[in-house]
Amino acid sequence: MGYTTAELLATIKYHEIMTAESRQKVLNLFLKELENETHKSETAEVEHICKDGEKKWCEVTVSFAFDRDNHPIGIIGVTRDISERKRIEQALRESEKQLQALMDNAPVAVTWTDVLGNYKYMNHKFSELFGYTIDDVPTMRQWTKRSHPDLLHSKSI
Repeated sequence: MGYTTAELLATIKYHEIMTAESRQKVLNLFLKELENETHKSETAEVEHICKDGEKKWCEVTVSFAFDRDNHPIGIIGVTRDISERKRIEQALRESEKQLQALMDNAPVAVTWTDVLGNYKYMNHKFSELFGYTIDDVPTMRQWTKRSHPDLLHSKSI
């Protein structure tokens, strides 16, 4: 993030290097931890502001340190840069949108199923060509039963 250890410990307040939304997340995390009688650590994704002004996504895990009387005396925290993961997640979402648009607008019938033969997707062209929606034929077996009823009575199936 560009700060020295000395800067972080002596002159910079932790809340000053987070976006407003992230400050609220961390505050909620602290409040939740204070209410938590088991004193488990809590984790959140927050956006930090680097020394050069750039924003980076980090995963922050915090827990309080308690004295013998169970009063909080400090905070133990670990921050991990997850900017690359967030970038990859965003690229994946964009790729999924593109794939969805291609499948929805394909000029051919497109379906996919899970390993049990349950349809997970059926595009508009499938319904247009065959007259069935995923609600009408939620499984490959039901599709086969409707589209080729003679095959189900065959001994080869």
